[in-house]
Amino acid sequence: MTDFARLAEQRLREAIARGELDQLPGRGKPLKLDDDDAVPGELRAAYRILRNVGLVPREVELLKRIEAARVRYETATDPAARARELRQVEELCLEYNELHPRPVPQQASSLKRNR
Repeated sequence: MTDFARLAEQRLREAIARGELDQLPGRGKPLKLDDDDAVPGELRAAYRILRNVGLVPREVELLKRIEAARVRYETATDPAARARELRQVEELCLEYNELHPRPVPQQASSLKRNR
């Protein structure tokens, strides 16, 4: 757990102990975890159908693959393996950027700078 996460947890526990969260809307009710407000209206039905059959949108799959390749890159000790994983991150970022108008948050070029 990061220092930030520990601090957040501590502050939440303190607020709960003081009763500051008792009057929040929805208290005692299940969370709505399948909120799709961020999905454009014309895609919501399609995304819901895909989610219900266990599929995810292509861009979500690519982001997961980018993150996995980034972790493999950062943990690899062999220079050949690092180079292979860096190429994988770059290729996946390009594929994601072709599908999605916004660039991928973790650009492969930032991995090169952190060597």
